[in-house]
Amino acid sequence: MNLVSFMPYIWITLAVFSLIIEAASMYYTAICFLPAAIVTLALSFLNYPIYVQVLAFGIISLTLLLVRFTLLRNALNTKKITPDTLIGSMAVVIESIDNEANTGKIKIKNKIYRAVSSEDQLRFNTGVMVTISEYRENDETFLCE
Repeated sequence: MNLVSFMPYIWITLAVFSLIIEAASMYYTAICFLPAAIVTLALSFLNYPIYVQVLAFGIISLTLLLVRFTLLRNALNTKKITPDTLIGSMAVVIESIDNEANTGKIKIKNKIYRAVSSEDQLRFNTGVMVTISEYRENDETFLCE
């Protein structure tokens, strides 16, 4: 079995892996390789040389990736995260929240914010999950329960 007759299996495998990776990640990046794999699969059935297949796969993939990261960036990232959208969310305390000591930081969606307790006597230790109940714009602080 020579490499030319083995190429359809390579393109089918790439197509399946791109679907699996996309299903796992949902970033709309791996899916760019699916059309390229399908086109090159057709080229392999038409007995085009391997270099033509690889070149076609590369050109189609790069073109789709450029389209995805330029033209579709804003369309795919329509959800803007604002402090108001985080109310009711869970956060991890990364610096103990203590109103008397004026300390407290939380991490939400890989961003760090200043936090205070909703009650002065209530303290939260590092690593505890808290619920965001309010956002104070004047001092850019989240109230936690």
